[in-house]
Amino acid sequence: PDEASDLQGALAAGDAGAPAFLETGGRILVGGIASRTQGAGDGRAGDVEVFARVGAVAAWVDEVIAKTAFEAAGEPQAKGGSVPR
Repeated sequence: PDEASDLQGALAAGDAGAPAFLETGGRILVGGIASRTQGAGDGRAGDVEVFARVGAVAAWVDEVIAKTAFEAAGEPQAKGGSVPR
C-alpha cells in the first residue's frame, strides 16, 4: 500500500518462523518461512533476510492447517491448498 513504510514487513530479532506471504491470482499464499537475519537483526535497511521455501513440505502444511484451523472451526477443509507448489 502507498502508506506502507520502506521497512514494513522487514524481519527483526525473534521473527524466525514468521510466514512470507505471496499474492497471486487474487489468492494469498505462504511462500516461505523466516529462518534468520544477517545484520543488525532489527529490521534495518540493508539487513539480509533468509527464508526457507515451503513448496517441498506443502502437503504437510496443508494437512496441519486442515487439522487445526478448519476442523477446530467445524468447517470442511478448503480446496486448493495454501502453499505454492
